Amino acid sequence: MKKLIAIVFAILSISNLYSEESWQEQNISNLNYLKPVIISKDDNHMNGYYYNQSTKNNSITLTEPIKRPKDCFFFALDTIVIPGIQIGFGSIKYDSTSTKEKIFVVHANTMLRVSTLGIFTKVNTFIASDRTGFYTSYNIGIDYILVVGVGPGGSDVHSQEFLFPYFSFGLGYSLNIGRSSFLRLSGDIGLKAILASVTLSFVF
Repeated sequence: MKKLIAIVFAILSISNLYSEESWQEQNISNLNYLKPVIISKDDNHMNGYYYNQSTKNNSITLTEPIKRPKDCFFFALDTIVIPGIQIGFGSIKYDSTSTKEKIFVVHANTMLRVSTLGIFTKVNTFIASDRTGFYTSYNIGIDYILVVGVGPGGSDVHSQEFLFPYFSFGLGYSLNIGRSSFLRLSGDIGLKAILASVTLSFVF
């Protein structure tokens, strides 16, 4: 009788040991299944959705995409050399390395007897996707120039009118002042009627 009890006890011990090993293997398998998925910055959005990975429960959830503006309005004042005004409208393009604004601008400058009126395309390039901080720019367009001469007694004579290319490079700083609104200070220099200019602009 004692031998029978010892055999049954041995069988139960072996069975219990096997069950514990099976349970550990199953848990290891589950942990591998729940292993966090590493998603790079460049691949963290797909089909218009963003993946948020939780480090607490090793889960990945889908959230609505962040809405970013696709166009912008531009208003600026030329503050040095020859006072002027600029008004424009443009589009915004986002990619993995930079953000670009392409703005079509109409501008006018006047001081004493020199006036300019022109159109140009301004391209601003930002490293930051939120369009803040330092940025570079270039401008391509054409100006109409009017220079009024002075005759005897201060009368206007010998007016000159001509077209002049507008091509320049610049550097600026963008400060966020509200939702998709920016205050910027920039300067540019190049081949244009007004050789260099400093501009205070508002983009929204």
